[in-house]
Amino acid sequence: PDTLIGYYRNHSETTPETITLQELVMKIREPERDTIRLVSDSKQAYTDAGGGKAGKDAAKPFKAQLPCVTLSATGTRRSPDIASGLMNVDLDELGDRLSEIRDKLAADPHIVIRPFVSPSGDGLKAAMRVPVIPKGEESEMRAQHLKHFEAMQNYCTQVFGIAPDRSTCDLMRLCYLSDDARCSLNQNAQELDIVRWTPPEEERPENQSSVPGNTKGDIKEIVPAHVVEAMLMSIPPRPERDVWLKVAAAVRNSIGSTDTAVEMLCRWSPEEEEGEYRR
Repeated sequence: PDTLIGYYRNHSETTPETITLQELVMKIREPERDTIRLVSDSKQAYTDAGGGKAGKDAAKPFKAQLPCVTLSATGTRRSPDIASGLMNVDLDELGDRLSEIRDKLAADPHIVIRPFVSPSGDGLKAAMRVPVIPKGEESEMRAQHLKHFEAMQNYCTQVFGIAPDRSTCDLMRLCYLSDDARCSLNQNAQELDIVRWTPPEEERPENQSSVPGNTKGDIKEIVPAHVVEAMLMSIPPRPERDVWLKVAAAVRNSIGSTDTAVEMLCRWSPEEEEGEYRR
């Protein structure tokens, strides 16, 4: 009941408040008038653009003004403080499966914050109970969170038949609030068994990528992408520019794909200017 999370009035804020889970649920069940308007505008923009990536892009200006939380820890967006023992479950583009998946999530014993419809109207957000990460070095907290995420993602894939958005592997990832009177709190939620649900090495998503130009004869060196991401998440975001440039280049060279590298880098440290990683 006394679990605390970070709360921001919008995407641009850098200094959060702390709120309880009960307060979070009430902000979703009985949102302020501005939140109701922004969620409505976001859903309309998403629908008018035909959904999918185009819909998400169209909804961004409205979504960015919504209140949001860091579900997995308190602290600033760039530096965690106290972990909450929660994992953000973010499911996108559910279409006609939304009602079915919502019922499954709501009944699951590990779900603490029962599902609420996302600002796009086409997805669901919820929070799952996982072991609390002890307060320590930021790199260790981020690496442990990534392990918890992989177990949660595997669990959702096996039990619900859908994988959550991988961007939530970031410990300080923002979760945007919405307008949904059906959201509720399950104070008796059980911790997910991380050991049981951690996927075997060969089954992890984006497990291996070949690196162009890094060859020995006809054999390309294979770099596990999840290892690159775990190393990346251990580095505090937004270091000095020369270090930042070297980190970005190293990720791109290790992964061998610009698109994958950009997605990974954005999860590590969101762009301050659109397209800066690709440039």
